[in-house]
Amino acid sequence: MTGATGSANFPFRGAAVAQQIERCLNARHRAAGCRHCVTLCPVAALTLVDDKPVLAAEQGGKCGLCLHGCPTAGFTQPNAAESQLIRTVEQLPRQPIVLVCALHPTPQHTTAPVTPIVQHSRCMPALNKAQLLNLSEASERAVWLDDTPCGACPIGQAQSHLQQTVATANTLLQAFGHSPTLFLQSSQTDQPATTPTNPRFIAGGNPPVSRRGLFAALGSAIHSH
Repeated sequence: MTGATGSANFPFRGAAVAQQIERCLNARHRAAGCRHCVTLCPVAALTLVDDKPVLAAEQGGKCGLCLHGCPTAGFTQPNAAESQLIRTVEQLPRQPIVLVCALHPTPQHTTAPVTPIVQHSRCMPALNKAQLLNLSEASERAVWLDDTPCGACPIGQAQSHLQQTVATANTLLQAFGHSPTLFLQSSQTDQPATTPTNPRFIAGGNPPVSRRGLFAALGSAIHSH
């Protein structure tokens, strides 16, 4: 994990992020002067040309921060990795889980005190507060986010955005009378630095097929012949 330029250094999966330039605040209001996406991008893949953001796809790391960092939804992605992650977690028993990112050096040996381990296929700061709330199933599931490797990551500056999003999501849970159930591993200094015995490891980009989904797939196959 060296270097901060070039998508080859970042093995994030998924389709390229697309720009919806007509949604850009600067395109809609000439004097807006918004630089949020440019400032947010941890690999400097976004620049302003005539006050409009230009994404260098070959330089971007597909970390996904721009997807929810833009205040006017100026970036989109089909079948986003976060949607796949949510579908995967929804198929699991309602028990605590730990999330690790695609760049975690030892993803099957996280120090979070829960199991199973679910690996997101890209950077965890790409998750917005609504997606975190979905993962926690409105506080019914404790979700640990193992951000301990962020300090050594070339795009580790994104960690501050993850911290802010988690804090906002927990505040929303409390506002509706729920206990906060989103935890950053880096802030849990009183937890033992050991992985639970025989942790189950799950790829977040490969949702398991539910019984309903299996029967639906079989039915489609039968009708196609």
